[in-house]
Amino acid sequence: MRAELLRLWEEVEQMCSRALSSMHSGQTTPASWVVAQQPQVHRNRRYIEHEVLSLLATQQPIVAFDLRLVLAIPSIASDLETIADDAVTLGRRTLATAAPTLPDTACELSMLLHTMLQTGREAFVQQDVELARTLGKLDRRAHTLLGQLRATPTEHYPTCSPELLIEASYGMAAIASRSTRIAERVIYMLTCTSEELNPPYIR
Repeated sequence: MRAELLRLWEEVEQMCSRALSSMHSGQTTPASWVVAQQPQVHRNRRYIEHEVLSLLATQQPIVAFDLRLVLAIPSIASDLETIADDAVTLGRRTLATAAPTLPDTACELSMLLHTMLQTGREAFVQQDVELARTLGKLDRRAHTLLGQLRATPTEHYPTCSPELLIEASYGMAAIASRSTRIAERVIYMLTCTSEELNPPYIR
C-alpha cells in the first residue's frame, strides 16, 4: 500500500507541475495530459482504499503505529486525489482560454507548491516529524505570495485575464492548504498527536 500511495503521490506532483507550467506558458499539451490523467488517479485512490479495507478485515490485530499508518494512507490518498482534481481544473482553464499566461510573479508560487508536495512525500517516506512541520512555514509563504498576487492591480498583468488570475490563485491556494493537511496527517501518524500547522483563518 505504501508503494501504491507513493506512485499516486508522484503522479499528482507531475500533474500539478504540468498544470501550473501550462498556465505560465499557454501551451496546451501539458494541460491536456493533466486532464487525461484524472480517471487513473480516481481508480488508484479507490484501489488504495479497497486494499486498506481488505487489510483491516483480514490482518487484525494491528499494533498502534501500524494501525495509524494504515488509516493515514487512504486519507492521504483522498487528499492527493483532491489536489489532482484542482490541477485538472487549472488544466481545463488553460484549454478553454486562448493562449493564457500567468504573470512571472506566480512562478515562485508554482515552485513553492511543488516543494510542498515533495516535502510532504519525503516526510512520509523518512518518517520525519520535523520535516513535516516545515510545511507550516511553506504554507504561510504560499499564502503571502497569493495575497500579493491578488492585491496587484490586474493592469499590471496584461497577458493574463482577471478571470484566469482569480481561478488560478484559488486553485493554487487549495493545493497549498491540502498539502499542509497531508503533513498534519503524517505528524499524527508518527506521534499520535494532532497538530494544526496553520490557523484556519488563512486557509
